[in-house]
Amino acid sequence: MIKRSLVLLLLAIISIGQNALAQSRVSGAVVDSATRWQLPFVTVRLVDKDQKHLQNSVSDSLGRFYFEEVPPGIYRIHCRMTGYVPKVSEHFTVKDSIIELPPCLMARSGQTLAEVTVTAQGSPISTRIDGFVYHADQEIQEAGETAADLLRKLPGVQVDPNGTPHMRGSNRIKVFIDGKPSMTYATSVTEALRQIPADNIKTVEIITHPSARYDAEGADGVINIFTKTPVEDGVSGTVNGTLANRFNELTGAITWRKRQLVLGLDIGHSASDNVTTSVLERTDHSVDGDGLRQQKEINNESENLFGGINVIYLPDTLTTLNAGYRYSGDRFGAKSTLNNLMESDAFTRTIDNPAFRYLHGINWGWLRRSRDGSAEYNIMGYWFYQGQRNRYLLDQYRQQQKNYSEKNLNLLGNREFSFQADGRKDFGNDSELELGLKGAFRRFFNENLFDVFDFNRSVYLPDSLRADRFWFNWMIAAAYATYTLNLDSWKIKIGGRYEYTHWPLHFRDTSLNIPDYQNFLPNLIISKTISTDHNMGAGYTRKLLRPYINYLNPVVNYIDSLNLEYGNPNLKPAITNSYELTYTFRKSAWLLNVALFYNQTGNSIEPVRVAQPDGIVANTYANVADHDVLGVSIDASLRLKRFTFILTNTTRHLEFGSQNGYLFRNGFIINQGVDASFKPNASLTIRAYANLNSRTVNFQGYATGVQSYTLSVSKELLDGKLNLSARCDNLFTPYRYVTEVTAAETFDQHVESRYINRFFRVALRWKLGKKEVERPEIREIDGY
Repeated sequence: MIKRSLVLLLLAIISIGQNALAQSRVSGAVVDSATRWQLPFVTVRLVDKDQKHLQNSVSDSLGRFYFEEVPPGIYRIHCRMTGYVPKVSEHFTVKDSIIELPPCLMARSGQTLAEVTVTAQGSPISTRIDGFVYHADQEIQEAGETAADLLRKLPGVQVDPNGTPHMRGSNRIKVFIDGKPSMTYATSVTEALRQIPADNIKTVEIITHPSARYDAEGADGVINIFTKTPVEDGVSGTVNGTLANRFNELTGAITWRKRQLVLGLDIGHSASDNVTTSVLERTDHSVDGDGLRQQKEINNESENLFGGINVIYLPDTLTTLNAGYRYSGDRFGAKSTLNNLMESDAFTRTIDNPAFRYLHGINWGWLRRSRDGSAEYNIMGYWFYQGQRNRYLLDQYRQQQKNYSEKNLNLLGNREFSFQADGRKDFGNDSELELGLKGAFRRFFNENLFDVFDFNRSVYLPDSLRADRFWFNWMIAAAYATYTLNLDSWKIKIGGRYEYTHWPLHFRDTSLNIPDYQNFLPNLIISKTISTDHNMGAGYTRKLLRPYINYLNPVVNYIDSLNLEYGNPNLKPAITNSYELTYTFRKSAWLLNVALFYNQTGNSIEPVRVAQPDGIVANTYANVADHDVLGVSIDASLRLKRFTFILTNTTRHLEFGSQNGYLFRNGFIINQGVDASFKPNASLTIRAYANLNSRTVNFQGYATGVQSYTLSVSKELLDGKLNLSARCDNLFTPYRYVTEVTAAETFDQHVESRYINRFFRVALRWKLGKKEVERPEIREIDGY
């Protein structure tokens, strides 16, 4: 009897195991019967032959749906979506382990929905523990607007007249574009933002308190920009044209999609010109020192060609593969005149300085999610090469007679390869763990050659005394861990980042062995939800500021023989400890964020001016002081159906002091931006923007503030296909004047510069193809 029972039990176990092994995965796609476009967010139900409901699924952005662990049997699927006739499939039999169903074709419903009155709208700005998210695709962007223009609409961000973003008064901001560092996109952050049309942006993340996942190299904030990609098969794109005084641009972007493959191309060309004048007056404190009065005029012209290609492949809804290439080439030139008047001498210099700067960037990545979405694994990398070739021809005149002439050739190359692997595990209830590793390898070189004209022989001869060559190979290895813990109304995000830096520097005649340095950089954010509308938080982070390349480069710029420029290869990295307290109010159309912050930097790297013999002043960099910043930022946003108002204000008190407590200089700085827009109707937008900045304080002096204002009007036509806009900047202030004062131990210097300030622009945007929907997710690489 016992043996018989054991046999029956064994057979039962085998049968159960076979049934378990026989369970299958059923998948398919839902498409529009007329257009054959994939339909996202369709409710799909799995029922058996007795019409018993077994499982539910929702189609993803590719129209795909899945049912897991389906036992053998006969089934149907029911598809339902608003605006479409419900569809029931034919019976199908599950036998194999993987079943791929024919496309479920859904026909549009002929019924007209009843009239709906919308009484409220969701705000395009949402909050997170470390900042904000702006859903740009929920609002109409003007023709001709770029990413820099769009950032001006966001709380917590200000953009100066040159297009550089600032957060809490700092321009040490890292910008990522579709997961790639901005330096793989263009030769500067300003240029990268200018190359992205605002209408092509889906979301922008503004991170005011970067976690340990981001590189520690002095990042006072992070901006993540994600562009649009169509989710449906077909071709879509935009053409943008801008005509303005001092600036013209024509850009185009096109995206082609076929099932799991997305191919994006963009190309653009721009040209600009500008004139800057300045007057420098310098007084030497020495008894027999000379004074200097210098007048300078610079005519700048530039022409830029840029473009790129990006490929995204989605073998399934859990995996994303991407690769891309980008090129940017900028031909620019400056023709300058310097009139120098000293008490004992007077001479004039004319300089013709053409240059060519270019970028080649390659990026790639692999992203994989678990089926339940709780885990994510990511491997990514990039390579770029930035090159620059400068030439100038300088002629010097005394009493209208040429008495000196020189030529210069300056070659610069900057190549970097970086890769990163990271992972994320969600433990539920908004608690998660992030881990990552990164390696960065860079090679930089700068070669400077001079030829001086020999009037006796009427030939240019090499000047070996001033020629120089500077290069380095650096390696940075990093690892980070961040854990987010959610305890009812409390949320805690704690992490740390370890970085190891190897950085030998080489010159033409010698090498400088900077000791390797290692840093552990902790990070903490604590958030408390007081009620549905109110939230308070506190944070601490340690940041590392390695000297930038131009801070280190010792190659001397001799164009202005009385104001030399060069870097300091003996600079040491600076460490900043940052503390903050925040309060956030979020209700309906209102958003208010107030932050009190304190940044303490030891061994701070600052620009300095140093007097040299014969009335020459050197402009360089040094670790000169402790730098403390105490500030408060107030960011407010009101978004109604027809009216939008954004206010960003940062007030800081700066102190520069020595390590023994001696105070060198201090002062207040106020930065404020205001943006307001009004929509008389759905297709017309009127917008005004103003940026007000008080004078800035630096280690040796101060510079006067800068103010700017903008008024623009945009109109949508042809059901949104065409957008026309007109804009004017600084209508009643054609010139901007900036005064910079330096008070050093041995001299005083006063420089007043004049920039063209008034700007008129008309622009149009033409949309091609289908609307854009959510792009496949690509994680960013935390880069430079």
